[in-house]
Amino acid sequence: MMHLVAWAVGLSVFRIGLVAPQNCPELSVADLDIAIAATADWATSNLEEDGVFAYRYNRVTGEDLGGYNVTRHAAMTNALYQVAAAHEDLRWLEPTDRSLQYMLDNLIDTTAQGQPQSVAFTVGGARPRIGASALLITSLAHRRLATGDTGYDDLMRQLGRFLLGQIEPNGAIAVEWDPATGQPVAGQYGIFATGEASWGLAMLERMFPGEGWGNAAIDIVGYVVHDRRRHEGLLLRAPDHWIAYTVAELGDRWQPTLDETEYLERLAGDFAVMIRVESQRSGEGIQRWVRFDQALGAGVGALGEGLAGLSRTPALAPMRPDLERHLLCTAATLVERQVQPQDVRTDAGLEVGAWFTDDITQVDDQQHTLSTLIFAREVLEGRP
Repeated sequence: MMHLVAWAVGLSVFRIGLVAPQNCPELSVADLDIAIAATADWATSNLEEDGVFAYRYNRVTGEDLGGYNVTRHAAMTNALYQVAAAHEDLRWLEPTDRSLQYMLDNLIDTTAQGQPQSVAFTVGGARPRIGASALLITSLAHRRLATGDTGYDDLMRQLGRFLLGQIEPNGAIAVEWDPATGQPVAGQYGIFATGEASWGLAMLERMFPGEGWGNAAIDIVGYVVHDRRRHEGLLLRAPDHWIAYTVAELGDRWQPTLDETEYLERLAGDFAVMIRVESQRSGEGIQRWVRFDQALGAGVGALGEGLAGLSRTPALAPMRPDLERHLLCTAATLVERQVQPQDVRTDAGLEVGAWFTDDITQVDDQQHTLSTLIFAREVLEGRP
């Protein structure tokens, strides 16, 4: 998805000859409070009794389009716990705990012979993918920060050991584990799984400092900077918001080289150019021809997450004011596009608080945007 956004940005630049200034609506803490609550209400009010979120919906036909992705389930759960951790707001804790229980009920043992116990999250006998387990770690970590509950500490470590077992000697991350062989699936990688795994490990370092989790996260970041494009055959640098989360979480525990700092600066530039273009897109009339359709809510939200992470990274401290300005523009753009009660076409419960593209929303449209709104609120409040 983000590769497509990058190509769209490049084409837009060529078509208009320059990147226009940002077009950012006004934004206040009150605006963000309303938007955050509406998004969290959408996610939790459309949660089934078994803890499964509404996944994909067409607002014109009123049709549930089905499908499910357990990594996005974990990510939506994490975003809801981020609300609780960031603002000490436990209104949505009970339903979020139900979505957590869905993951806890679908853990499998991945322990290698003679090694400490490790587990992974998967559903229906599918090969566990590393991103789902990594985002289960971040969910548990944010829940721990919000509630002080340490009851899942051992589970977080067991999930962390699964992540460690997927790391190749060069720092690459095998995206799947094969229950039939008890081994990672060699040569298969995920565009976002690498960053998700590194963030999960960085959060474990925060929860349990000195146990070595952060060293593994740092190794993965080094791989992303120096070897990933060649090793995985990527044409473009992936504008990976999960890596931005990772370096922010590592903070001063990570001392980047000059090459690594330059990589982060280029990543910041990618995100900044993308939101400058996106803020100009109305999706109507000649604007639609010149700058194409508006990006998915998930795509715009991921830009905000990337900007938020990099703005908190010590190595980019001189860039922080500009990065925060771009973050606030991203959040303002999202607030302006969020469905309000007067915009409802078929079902208010599945529309208000959500973001639609071509009249379709998917759970990650709410997941990524919710996290961005949380970070933007902290910037407006002047919180660290």
